[in-house]
Amino acid sequence: MRALFLLTIFLSTTPLLADQMQESGINWKAIRTLNGVFALHDGPNCYNSTLIAKGYTQIISQTGDEELKYYLWTFCDRENGPPKVGDIIVKTVGAESEIEHAATYIGSGKIFEKLSSAGIDGYFAHSPPGVFHGNLLLSSQYTIRKIKDSSYFKDELESIRIYRCQPALKVRKKTDRFRSSPDFRMLRLTKQMLSDLAFNKDPGNLEEYKTLSDKIHSIAGLLDHLSGYGEKDLFLYVNAASIWIHILNMQREFDSQNIPTSASYNQLTDSLKSLSERIRSAQDSDKINFILGASNELNPIQ
Repeated sequence: MRALFLLTIFLSTTPLLADQMQESGINWKAIRTLNGVFALHDGPNCYNSTLIAKGYTQIISQTGDEELKYYLWTFCDRENGPPKVGDIIVKTVGAESEIEHAATYIGSGKIFEKLSSAGIDGYFAHSPPGVFHGNLLLSSQYTIRKIKDSSYFKDELESIRIYRCQPALKVRKKTDRFRSSPDFRMLRLTKQMLSDLAFNKDPGNLEEYKTLSDKIHSIAGLLDHLSGYGEKDLFLYVNAASIWIHILNMQREFDSQNIPTSASYNQLTDSLKSLSERIRSAQDSDKINFILGASNELNPIQ
């Protein structure tokens, strides 16, 4: 875990290589750094590893599907042909906007992916008890593998979608106007704190969780003051939703009574619900329906 924590610092402080990013649309340095690393905790997932591989983010943390779908709709186009280097490959479930898994195509029939530790029971459901733990560990590894060897893609070709996306430098130029705001800085610092806690979990260190609760409370207050109009509000929403899902998984892993974030989490849940309703009302469009989904499934901790 310590090694992956250091990788988090490395990725968050290492500038992207402009020439390689423009040429292939892939952050090769991040992929080579993460390949083979195990991450069995509630932090990074497949959505996050895909955005990292594309160079769209440099923070290793839980990412909600809304954030991934924001990039897919805003900066990518659906393709019907075979994938090219740098394409994002997703597996959908039911409606096209329900994304179960995502990976990055790196050429020669290979993808870069991370199979999150949560939600992959089917990956090793029939494993003998003696190899259960080993399979669970493998499920949480950043891996370069053939598409046909991926547990998500090998038998589900009909549900695979291919997206060809703009390079990271072009995307960042368009999103930097949002990232430079004090509002986004608050979200970014909270994401980084969640990432650090995921690698250094200590339920006894309540002071860190008290600080986290204060940050979540502030984010909820920020969301309550957003009108829901415009791209900036949508960008802030999808990033706040990623924080929400990370905290939810953290609460599930520990006894929520031992970590003082439940009240602030429920406040964030209410604020996200209200903001999503304002966004739907102000920006009714296919884009909003794709990103936010057909219904709002944010739930408080019971």
